[in-house]
Amino acid sequence: MAQIPNLDNAPINLTSIREQSQKELLNILKNVRGKKCLVIDPKLGDSLSLIIQTSILKALFLPLEHGVELRHLSGDPIQTDCSKVVYLVHAQPKLMKFICSNIHNDISKGLQREYHVYFVPRRTVVCEKVLEEEKLHHVVSIGEYPLYIVPMDEDVLSFELDLSYKECQVDGDTGSLWHIAKAIHKLEFSFGVIPNVRAKGKASVCVADILNRMQAEEPVNLSDFLHISNGSVELDASIMGLQQEGKKTKVPLNSSDKLFKEIRDLNFEVVVQILRQKATSMKQDYTEMTTTTQTVSELKDFVKKLNSLPEMTRHINLAQHLSTFTSKPSFLGQLDMEHTIVESQSYDMRELLHSYGFEHVAMLNNLEKAGLFKKQESKSNWLTIKRALQLVVEDTDTANPNDIAYVFSGYAPLSIRLVQHAIRSGWRPVEEILKLLPGPHLETKRGGFSNSPSFDTLSGVSTSLAKVPDGRRALVLVVFVGGVTFAEISALRFFSTQEGMAYDLIIATTKIVNGQSLIEPFVEKLAESSVESSLKSLAESVEILDSPKRDIETSEDSVESSVEKSECLDKQVESPESLSEHVGSLDYVSIGKFQEVLAELDQERQARIAVENTKSEFQVSFNRLKTLAHEAIKNHEEFGRREDVVHREKEETTKKLKETAKDYVNCSFFFLFLLPLGGPSYIDQTV
Repeated sequence: MAQIPNLDNAPINLTSIREQSQKELLNILKNVRGKKCLVIDPKLGDSLSLIIQTSILKALFLPLEHGVELRHLSGDPIQTDCSKVVYLVHAQPKLMKFICSNIHNDISKGLQREYHVYFVPRRTVVCEKVLEEEKLHHVVSIGEYPLYIVPMDEDVLSFELDLSYKECQVDGDTGSLWHIAKAIHKLEFSFGVIPNVRAKGKASVCVADILNRMQAEEPVNLSDFLHISNGSVELDASIMGLQQEGKKTKVPLNSSDKLFKEIRDLNFEVVVQILRQKATSMKQDYTEMTTTTQTVSELKDFVKKLNSLPEMTRHINLAQHLSTFTSKPSFLGQLDMEHTIVESQSYDMRELLHSYGFEHVAMLNNLEKAGLFKKQESKSNWLTIKRALQLVVEDTDTANPNDIAYVFSGYAPLSIRLVQHAIRSGWRPVEEILKLLPGPHLETKRGGFSNSPSFDTLSGVSTSLAKVPDGRRALVLVVFVGGVTFAEISALRFFSTQEGMAYDLIIATTKIVNGQSLIEPFVEKLAESSVESSLKSLAESVEILDSPKRDIETSEDSVESSVEKSECLDKQVESPESLSEHVGSLDYVSIGKFQEVLAELDQERQARIAVENTKSEFQVSFNRLKTLAHEAIKNHEEFGRREDVVHREKEETTKKLKETAKDYVNCSFFFLFLLPLGGPSYIDQTV
């Protein structure tokens, strides 16, 4: 489990938010008395690792009522001897099916247990309906764990809403927007009302509207003020220089690591240079220590530097591992592709489908719904927007940057440019540009402070609100609805350190994303299902051809049977004369009876001729359909070979599509940012 972030230097007291979440989780477990098994949603486990470490959780409960077992929720039965099971899960119907399956399995085995389900961050009617349909609502106790905010670093907050972008844009489910507004409202209860709001995008405007309704229904007043003043990567142990083949190790990536804090916002070209300089400096210090006599004070300083050696080694190993990717032609080609797209290069969807296959139609349709792809029906406004906001900066110095464009080696993220304009001069100077961007925009003032300045006085950095009475800077909360990339976070941090900047920035987001995690929800299982559907259709076609083939074979058997019977009759009765002789030998057979027998024989002969004609016609039809069936089988085999090719190309296709939607596609993200968080009268009390 990764080390939880150090929040001591946060602009506001984020530690209190984390401690409150810890307290609420511990209260849930304390309220369920006796030995218990805590079953958590695997995705929720990463969020909890930023709140409380598993070792601490177990240590707290081992002395208390025999402790807590920890399990991850899956479709398999829970293996535990505990009589009480506590499920801690996101409110998703799929997870409810797993829970119901586990409970049904216990009931079938005659196990009697006490079940508690706590939804994160709140219960939903849909999930409770699943329990009712499974007839388990009477055996389950339901509660909530209101984990709306997870501090990921001293200036980054996550709402942990992985699928909010797809849910809002493609599925039409806006439930996550209520969660975002609720999270911001919780911040207001801790640090005061946010008086001024600027929002861009349909989802962001919706969040602002919900936030206003919450304020009206549950106002944050001075008398109610509380005075409360994912951050890791999993790697192979061999990458970190550990001799543990096949094992994984977690490396924390937050402000607790001082070296990471120093290099995290640098361009990838510069990181190796910085690490080399630090390693060289440490080597020189060591040489001086071994060749000259040092004072006790100098020895202490050197020992302090040695304490950072593990961090240095860790990041050198990481940088070496990353350099194997950044030096590849494919990575450089990806950068070139990104810059080509930024330069407004358009593509024909027909060409994409011809190149990569029709199975990607559904995925492209979802990307279009989400606003990541757009059908160009008129002249694009992109060139106008790019020039007006200076999104492409030539000759960017990545080693000594002077503009946020350094994060993408020459491209300034559109979202961050808008934040810059909102803070420096407001949005009114770029009103016409905002109208060219997708979605509405909002500029509003909210109540809550009797001494709040007007919105106009917040527009520039030279206003009286630029400094709060205790000398610290005022705060700006930047909220990304749909996700934010690490590159955008780095750009905001760079902006906050610029000369003349009068605000500290706090970043909140539904989820930290990258190109792959952004595209995944739209790609998942779409290509596979299309191929499977095509195979199914072909199989049905072959089945249709096989059916007449079987019918012909059955008819052929019937015809041959009839012919055999007719031939047998011929052997028994070769001619009317022989039959006449045979009948004449029987005294009791009359002439009339003999004539009837002759008539029946003639009918049999006519039937034989008809059967032979039918057999001939069936044989011709059978041969024709047999040829068609062979062709269909041959086509089926050819399709199988082509399907293998499609399968091999599918991963490469998906990879290419993901690469075209790298971090900069966040320019179409909806985001909400609010100015400032709290007021001067409250900042003093957050220490």
